[in-house]
Amino acid sequence: METTNNYDCSHIAMTYTGLASLLILGDDLRRVNKHACLEGIKALQLPDGSFKSSYDGSENDMRFIYCACCVCTMLDDFSAINQATATNFIMKSLCHDGAFGQGPGHESHGGSTYCACASLQLMGRLTTTLSPKQLKRLEYWCISRQRNGFNGRPHKDDDTCYSFWVGASLKILGIFDLVDFKENENFVLSTQDIIVGGFAKWPQINPDALHSYMGVCGLALMSLHSLQPVDPTLNISERARLHMQTLHEQWAVARKHKEAVSRVRTKSGGSTLDRTHAGTVALAFAIGLGSVIIPWVFKAYFSKS
Repeated sequence: METTNNYDCSHIAMTYTGLASLLILGDDLRRVNKHACLEGIKALQLPDGSFKSSYDGSENDMRFIYCACCVCTMLDDFSAINQATATNFIMKSLCHDGAFGQGPGHESHGGSTYCACASLQLMGRLTTTLSPKQLKRLEYWCISRQRNGFNGRPHKDDDTCYSFWVGASLKILGIFDLVDFKENENFVLSTQDIIVGGFAKWPQINPDALHSYMGVCGLALMSLHSLQPVDPTLNISERARLHMQTLHEQWAVARKHKEAVSRVRTKSGGSTLDRTHAGTVALAFAIGLGSVIIPWVFKAYFSKS
């Protein structure tokens, strides 16, 4: 395997997308150094609860809290995140209009609102952290982003990517059925390039990979065009999510087996290897002792006779 430069730093978003890609491809994550990934995530959390993207420094905002929550979910271990401080940062980023900004004092935005909603959901804190009134205001803000497709902020044009960012937020909040599916579908398809394929940000401009992916995900949320269902929290297919859950079950069985073996060894006074080693030492001592005593006994006996 090709080694990386000694001065390269991992990036939290690349860690998320790397693990997501492996799950989509059906990998068993056996070659992933899970401990190193989690230690890396832990090192990126700042005192205010947010995360920077890499160890050598970067901006810190809602995007990277989301990436951290996704990585911990995929590796089935949230020990790397101080969930209390992360939740506190998210709540300080709640704006007067009911949605979330990239950080405290920032304008509410469809992308950061998705990252906040999904992070709270992955941590199991969405409905316990937000009050019923706050949830209602958040729902209203999200559903108000639809005109034909979805926009990311008030008074902005519709944009293909928000069919996922805002659509997935509505899915997480449990009110996706309020979306006008036909209008949203028509907008997304209007940005498709009929010559080279792919989706663009807006109609009549060049398509790109990001908006093509988000456009497909937005259509998949509505179960259209025979697309695979999408998990709204991790932004991967449901098939990949089920594969991840299967891995988690296998890891849980392996952990229980390891714990059971450890308990048996503790009760029996050590492992089989420990007992074998102790027996070998005792045998060697006996042989050594015998090699001294037996000649002495024979010498004493024959000298008397």
